[in-house]
Amino acid sequence: HGTAIPGNFDLDLVLYSRDIDCQVVITKGVENILPKLNEYLSKAYGRNYHYINRTPYALQFKLYDTLEIDLLPSPYWSSAKTFQRFLARRDPDDRRKLQSSEAKWEKLFFQQQPNEVKEYIKRAKAWRNEKWPSSKTVDGRPKSFLLGLLVLEAYRRSVRKDGASVTREMKQLVKNHRSLCIHWSGAGAFHDESILGQYNVPYIIDPANPFNNVYHSGISRHRANNKEDTYGPGDGNWTVFVHYIDSLDLSVSI
Repeated sequence: HGTAIPGNFDLDLVLYSRDIDCQVVITKGVENILPKLNEYLSKAYGRNYHYINRTPYALQFKLYDTLEIDLLPSPYWSSAKTFQRFLARRDPDDRRKLQSSEAKWEKLFFQQQPNEVKEYIKRAKAWRNEKWPSSKTVDGRPKSFLLGLLVLEAYRRSVRKDGASVTREMKQLVKNHRSLCIHWSGAGAFHDESILGQYNVPYIIDPANPFNNVYHSGISRHRANNKEDTYGPGDGNWTVFVHYIDSLDLSVSI
């Protein structure tokens, strides 16, 4: 959706299929699907395919010795409303098993944002990767989705919309995170605003999944070279994020 960091060849791909039963995913997960995908890709790409790992959510592999991919199987959903109605009848653990299903609506949400915002998100991700290297075990690492939503909110609050003013707003959001009440409506946001009543402050509501409070799910301890943390529940510990935020400068190109 235009927020990838130049030179970063690490991709998450969601495979939507009508052959994947959402009830089976709830009860058994997708782990039984991953060996079949591994076998298919190995045959299709031959020596250009290198298996890396399987997590509860994804098949991890490398293509052509350059492109690292997490492939996440998901049931097919005809619409965001259908997906949300299904989630409404489930508990938080069940909803987490379907987190990858949100991807196409999250992508659409960011695609509809101004190109200037996308550039600031790239810069925020590059800053995050410098402060919290994926090769190290680190606390309080903000996930890309959380960073994107915070940058968008900082841009929305900024008057001048330049890098310096968006940076100032971003720092204020992070330093005052315990009072955050962020949600979206209109184009690209798919939830019913009546959902707001179920939340206590602080919250950052996922524009694609109103049952996901990104304030908690969007930040967590990261284990060295373990992308599984990307899909985990998060821990909501912003302490390290607050500690580092003064070094952010969105006015500097990457």
